[in-house]
Amino acid sequence: MRERYRQFTVSETCQAITVEVIRRLWDGGRYRDNKWAQQVHENWFELWVDWRTQITMRNVDSQADKILEDWEQADAVAQAPRFTEALKGETPLGGPMQLSHPTLRQLDDINPTEGNTSEATSPEGTGQTGRSEAP
Repeated sequence: MRERYRQFTVSETCQAITVEVIRRLWDGGRYRDNKWAQQVHENWFELWVDWRTQITMRNVDSQADKILEDWEQADAVAQAPRFTEALKGETPLGGPMQLSHPTLRQLDDINPTEGNTSEATSPEGTGQTGRSEAP
């Protein structure tokens, strides 16, 4: 994989750090009238912008990588649906059967409905239900 960041030389890195120090001093109200500091800042400002942008983007990339890792771990431990069945019941086939999933239970807790039904509006907004009443 090709490296996606520019490699700054030691000299460029020192120049960028110098501009960073000057800017921090100026933020504190110090040396604003110093002609040398103003000239150094003016000459090396564009290099500092590139250097600072690269630091910020590396931070953003590491945060994105961490989010992707967290998602992959969450997918790895995702729970499978749970099937339950009463072996003895009113019919020769047995009693009631249920298929449930933790996500569906969480949705039911957020939006409870009456009886044995749980309705979810379709994504198209047609009002059709995602699940129907249990037999």
